[in-house]
Amino acid sequence: MPPFIRSRLLPGIFLLMRTAGPVLAAEAARIESRSYSTRPDPDPPAYVKPGSVDPDGNFDFGLDYRWRFEARDDDLRRAAAGSDSPQLHRLRAYFGLKEVLDPFRFALEIQDSRKSAGAYPVDGRDVNETEIIRGYVELRGPGVSGARYGIHNFEFLDRRLIGNNQWRNTANTFDGLHAYAEGRDSVWRADLLSVRPLERLPAEQDEPVAGQRLHALIGQFRPPSLPTAVIQPYWLRLVDDSRPGGRRVDSPGVRAYGDISGTDWDYDLSFTLQRGHDGASSVRAHAFTAEAGWRARDSWDSRIGLFFGCATGDDNPADSHSGRFEKFFGFGRPWSASDYVVNENILTPKLRWEARPSAALRFDLGWSSYWLESAADRFYGGGLQDATGASGSHLGDEIDFRLRWTPDARIQVTFGYSHFMCGEFVRRQTGRQDTDFTYLELQLSAF
Repeated sequence: MPPFIRSRLLPGIFLLMRTAGPVLAAEAARIESRSYSTRPDPDPPAYVKPGSVDPDGNFDFGLDYRWRFEARDDDLRRAAAGSDSPQLHRLRAYFGLKEVLDPFRFALEIQDSRKSAGAYPVDGRDVNETEIIRGYVELRGPGVSGARYGIHNFEFLDRRLIGNNQWRNTANTFDGLHAYAEGRDSVWRADLLSVRPLERLPAEQDEPVAGQRLHALIGQFRPPSLPTAVIQPYWLRLVDDSRPGGRRVDSPGVRAYGDISGTDWDYDLSFTLQRGHDGASSVRAHAFTAEAGWRARDSWDSRIGLFFGCATGDDNPADSHSGRFEKFFGFGRPWSASDYVVNENILTPKLRWEARPSAALRFDLGWSSYWLESAADRFYGGGLQDATGASGSHLGDEIDFRLRWTPDARIQVTFGYSHFMCGEFVRRQTGRQDTDFTYLELQLSAF
């Protein structure tokens, strides 16, 4: 563990643990962002229903299965044009031991991810057979505070930097330390991470990515003068000693979201600055997102959201400075329904309509336009690059639709479709004009 974590941050976190007041679940007035697809998966995960097996609350148990059929035509993530129709299977089981052994607790989550049919060989995106994705021991402190050590499957902030990736068939996982503390009524919270990302190996046990480590300090504060607002300052550091000369990227940032009091408007804003080095090259990058939403308060509980996001690219790959934003371990779904876009070298405006016609039915419809922030840097989702910049910067426009039906608390059926119209850059690089993605998903929970 780095000296600055050991000598400064850890003592601060454990001081917060000692001073954190007790919090009752009924008092915890948590505020969630209304922005599209940015709410972190809860802990324990959503398919675990506390008290469903043990009313005394000594342990939690959950069992969940998801099947998804995908039909892709001319997928930009594939080198050759063509069709692919895989079926993806994901089985998860969770067991958490809680108050009976306080101050010690334990959680174990196992996931089995497989693929049947499909035109391409298996990879870590779709297949990760019988893997522990959460397995830690926890020491609880006063109030809502504690420290967990082991394997973690967590999400923070708006999931664009640290996400477990609920959409993908396999999960992002980490091993190491997660310490946390939270004040009375959830007015403030602090999370400290010092973990190693794990490499997803389809048929073998996952292993730490050689030389990589993630450190983070993430805060959350609800200002008394702004009762519907949340401010999240954060600092992340990614270290990679496997590269020649080493790589280190520091990412201080801040996120603010909430409702505008007395109106039907909400907002979600973030800015991240990056500084560091990659071997002999310096890293100078930044990213920001801004979303404003308006709720119609009609019988469908409609919301219209307008979003703009930017993550810088590298203007000159041949010089000694890198402007490419480090994407860390984020969740791609907020960027693109087709899963083509990640949090680097991108400019995108978006317009989205979300509605709930009934208690069991939800849908959303969106339009997005994608541009390279730097025409000379890569398009990660398609594995394409024109270092001269002569192919232009317009990646394309996307229209997507998703319908979710929940006839029972244990059943959810999802149907989605996305049509991606290729822009100048993609047409020149691949010759493709458009791509289509259709999927049907069934998710069953035991409780």
